[in-house]
Amino acid sequence: RKLLQTGSATVTMVGSDSSGDASPYPKVFFSREDMRNGAVVFCLAGVLYMFAALAIVCDDYFVPSLEVITERLDLSEDVAGATFMAAGGSAPELFTSIIGVFVAKSNVGFGTIVGSAVFNILFVIGICAVATRHLDPLGLPLTWWPLFRDSVFYTAALLILFVFYWDKKIKFYESMSLLGLYFAYVCFMKYNESFKKKAWEVSGIRWKELAVEMVKYDELRLQSSTGVVEDEEEEGDDGPWTPEYPRDGSLWERVSFVLFFPLNYVLYLTIPNCNEEEKKKYCVLAFCLSIVWIGIFAYFMVWWAEVSTRALDIPSEVMGFTVLAAGTSVPDLISSVIVAKKGLADMAVSSSIGSNMFDITLGLPLPWALKSIINGFDAVEVDSKSLGPSLIMLLVMLFTTVGCVAAFGWRLNVALGGTSMVLYVFFVTFSLLIEYSVIDI
Repeated sequence: RKLLQTGSATVTMVGSDSSGDASPYPKVFFSREDMRNGAVVFCLAGVLYMFAALAIVCDDYFVPSLEVITERLDLSEDVAGATFMAAGGSAPELFTSIIGVFVAKSNVGFGTIVGSAVFNILFVIGICAVATRHLDPLGLPLTWWPLFRDSVFYTAALLILFVFYWDKKIKFYESMSLLGLYFAYVCFMKYNESFKKKAWEVSGIRWKELAVEMVKYDELRLQSSTGVVEDEEEEGDDGPWTPEYPRDGSLWERVSFVLFFPLNYVLYLTIPNCNEEEKKKYCVLAFCLSIVWIGIFAYFMVWWAEVSTRALDIPSEVMGFTVLAAGTSVPDLISSVIVAKKGLADMAVSSSIGSNMFDITLGLPLPWALKSIINGFDAVEVDSKSLGPSLIMLLVMLFTTVGCVAAFGWRLNVALGGTSMVLYVFFVTFSLLIEYSVIDI
């Protein structure tokens, strides 16, 4: 593998393969010495700026267009959440994976999705617990069905992926099998209510009490679609972004307007904002253009992240399951916290696990399948020291999270949040020790 050229030459990027092919990225006009002497800060700042860009395009354009599409297709809430809405929150991870396979030719996409999965399960749940501690001293109540349902599917996905990854090659039929599992999950969600009722009848666990709880839960969930928007407006949300300087706004509003003006203005000119009633008819166009911009932002994010990791001699997987994983999960984190603050703890926890189904069964196998087709159905090589053990750790963390939820009385409380945060730090530390060969597995 070629790293960054030394001397007075510019820093160039090449793929993670050893073929010595030309870099798929443009040249960065800094020498390796310049990068190590501080110029790498510009690339890291660019990565952070792309995090903001992804959050803006997802929250302000992509998700609103998806909401209009699902409404016009008359999809049920569960199916919409498992398909279009999951795509909205996980689009950054999907494009990072695609760019990692086809452009960077590294495991940064795999590392990002694995790291994002742990981030969603542990860190997001921890933040939700802390953010809602004032709503109920004992913690928000949780019900077992959503967590059980998503955990079963997610466990199956991780086990299948681990078996496929065993030889460090992903064959075409293996990619298609993972894609098939995602569509099986979507079909299950279509009949979720029937399966839920059947499960309660078979188990005989507090049927009447749980039925009453779920009726209240469903009523709150239906109200949340408008309630969240109303609360945001009451807290000072002036609606869709406009190129008007907020002279009477707070200091942060004025600073952020200037700081993110280039991003907001370009998106404002190129994508119809479906938050505006008269532009909802362009929802399909907004959906497609949002995808284009997410792909562009993800390209720059991965490019600058790869430059930074090579300048600092950091494996791409490390950048993937730490910095990029956190950055690409910003949309999921924001939406989960908003939902949790509405008192919908089940939705927050379930979405943290459920959104990972999209990453594992669509975000990873889709680019693998496409690359296999392009290369004559050859297997795609996926090699990393920590990714195999990381999949095992994901399973352990999932079971531990479910166990902690039960141990803390099915409450989203500070104790559960603190435990989740400690487990997240443990996972990142363990993965780093493996990647740097401190622990040999």
